[in-house]
Parts: sequence; C-alpha cells; structure tokens
Amino acid sequence: MNALTTYNSKDGYYKPIVPFNMFNDIFEGLESNFFNTGYPKYEQYIDGDTLVMRFALAGVPKDAISVEANETEIIVKSDKVNKDEKSQFASRSFVKEFRDVTGRWDFYKADVEYINGMLTIRIPPKANTKIKQLKVK
Repeated sequence: MNALTTYNSKDGYYKPIVPFNMFNDIFEGLESNFFNTGYPKYEQYIDGDTLVMRFALAGVPKDAISVEANETEIIVKSDKVNKDEKSQFASRSFVKEFRDVTGRWDFYKADVEYINGMLTIRIPPKANTKIKQLKVK
C-alpha cells in the first residue's frame, strides 16, 4: 500500500495521491483527473524505487518556489506576486502538502529540480523499508 496523502486545507481533509496499486491498475488516470484539481497541476508516479512528483509551474520564477521537508511530509509552495498593478496577468500563489503515512519515503534526501517551468521532486525510499512477500495460508 502506498498511502501518501495530500492535505486539502480548503476542505479540511486528507486525500490519497498514490492510491493502492490495485486502484492504479483498475482506474488508471482517475487519480490525476479526480484528485488533482486546482493550481498547480501535478503528477506523481513511482520510477523504480523512487517517488517522482512533477508540478507544472510555467511563468513562476525559481526564487518564488519553496520546497520544505520534514520526516513525514513535503510542502511545495509559491507566492508569485505581480508587481505591476496594471498587469492583466493573474498572480498565483499556492501551498501543496504531501504526507507519507507509511513512513516509506525519505523526504530529507529528496532531489529538487526546476527546469523550463517544470518542478521535479525525486524522493528515495528510506533505507530500512523493504517490501516482504508474505505467504498466504
């Protein structure tokens, strides 16, 4: 079970961002369309043993992006502000919080990269977390 969740502060509840593998197989694409609402659009997937999260942040300057981590969560936020009051372009800010309720991911060792408007976060598993195959009796 991958029980990584995101907190929706507007609605006040946690929702899974990496649901059970069974649901990934059955409802491929449902998570990215159903749970991923609002700004910014993001996707997450497992690449080998690494959790990859990608955020579409076109037009947001690198210095306006903040990524914070602690033992159980990673927080991505931005305070992009238009300094030109006459500008017709929207000014957007956001906060996205992702919590690992399984204790599987090592947020402190995350690799964060921002290239051409795409923020990519690669999160390795903790060293002591291994999946053990259990025998069904």
